[in-house]
Amino acid sequence: MSRHPQNLEPIRQATYGATKKVVHELQLQLESLIPGASSIAAGRCEQCAVCTRPSGQPCAKPERMRYSFSAFRFDLGRIAKEELQMPLLWSSDGLPEYNVAIAALLVP
Repeated sequence: MSRHPQNLEPIRQATYGATKKVVHELQLQLESLIPGASSIAAGRCEQCAVCTRPSGQPCAKPERMRYSFSAFRFDLGRIAKEELQMPLLWSSDGLPEYNVAIAALLVP
């Protein structure tokens, strides 16, 4: 089923997308418990159905928006492989064997 292009996005949203949302909520909770803490995660912000930023408008949910690792030029491929011993997998034909959701809580 994961080899058919029309099935890929629903599967990705049900797995990686759902995990990313849970992790984001946990990060926001941790930030509220630790003064000065801020979170960072992989991938683009997905807090709004349509982002206002590309049209030059301010963020509609700045209290929920967090920057991604790529905005700071982190090499997540290297970090995942060398520090976590969990290489990132990519596939041009269907979904990879597994997905990795990387997040961090930055504390003062």
